[in-house]
Amino acid sequence: MRPGFIVGPRDDSDRFTYWVMRIAAGGEILVPGDGHGPVHMIDARDLAEWMIRLAEQRVIGTFNACGPDYELSTDAMLHAIRALTGGEAKFAHVPLKFIEDQPDGKEIGFPIWAPDVGEYAGFGKVDNNAAMKSGLSFRPLATTVADLLTWFQSMPAERQAQLRAGISRQQETAILKAWHASRKQT
Repeated sequence: MRPGFIVGPRDDSDRFTYWVMRIAAGGEILVPGDGHGPVHMIDARDLAEWMIRLAEQRVIGTFNACGPDYELSTDAMLHAIRALTGGEAKFAHVPLKFIEDQPDGKEIGFPIWAPDVGEYAGFGKVDNNAAMKSGLSFRPLATTVADLLTWFQSMPAERQAQLRAGISRQQETAILKAWHASRKQT
């Protein structure tokens, strides 16, 4: 099994949760790249249900267990989350090179996103046809987002206040300020 990013309720890594909660909070949101890069992820429940079916049917093989069953761009994912959470979010696309050139920029990680160049090029374009032919199916992104939001909002306030993935608001604000300043100079 080679799953993509595993997401959904009870994902304590907060990789997908970061985007859901950040967008729900609204405001200007730093997005690395142009938003066209594809994103692969799978709801943990879809992965688990499929793996149980494979075991029950005694199916063996190597599969790319990632979804969805269509190409999902970063922007499509972000806009869907915005529509589902009702967040008043505005997305600011900033080139990765600009982000990396900022103080601590090379250490900043954007979850559920991989650059479309370098060692991660093609990460969001993994072929999942064999997995789908063997029965892998995907619940709608809207269901994953709604269930994750419900789960995360049921957590204690101190847990909600401390996401385990994503860029801090202070870093985000500083980079966006520098980005807007650089745009005024051109």
